Amino acid sequence: ELSVVRFSDALTGAVIRDLIDERSMESMRLELERQNDEALLEARAAHRRLGFFIDMLPQAACVFDAEDRYILWNEKYAALYPEIAGHLSPGMPFREILEISLASGDMPELVTDPEHWIEERMKKHRLPVSQEEQMLRDGRWVRHDDRRTPDGGAIGMRIDITDLKRREESFRLMFDANPMPMMVCDAATLDI
Repeated sequence: ELSVVRFSDALTGAVIRDLIDERSMESMRLELERQNDEALLEARAAHRRLGFFIDMLPQAACVFDAEDRYILWNEKYAALYPEIAGHLSPGMPFREILEISLASGDMPELVTDPEHWIEERMKKHRLPVSQEEQMLRDGRWVRHDDRRTPDGGAIGMRIDITDLKRREESFRLMFDANPMPMMVCDAATLDI
């Protein structure tokens, strides 16, 4: 607010006053603080709900930010990779976890060339969609299903497909051992 003080027709001085007094400023600051607190509480509640959801999944799952750092993972993920379970923390880089896993000597995956394995794993992790099947040391099979999110992050699923692989192998053995010529067709489409 600008107040002009005049003596006759000559301008002799101007006084500038703040439109907002101290009480108004404090009131605005408190309101912004309250809104920030509410937004923080809402964000924490959403994070907890996401955590509950991810823990309910029947598969091992993990979530990464755009810099490939861990955000969330479920217990099934930690159980699948016990050599890294104690190292998982929000903000931990994926590459660092891979290095810890290799250094442990107890990783469940079969790795013959560690440096190549890390580079290939990171390359696959950065793809928009990456799916592969992997046999673990103990004979189990796991399907990796990783997908990038629109914000640049990633979601990873690890699905135990051991029973499926055993059924496939059993079916293949039965099929190959049969002395009669045969073929298998899809019941609906009759495709071979």
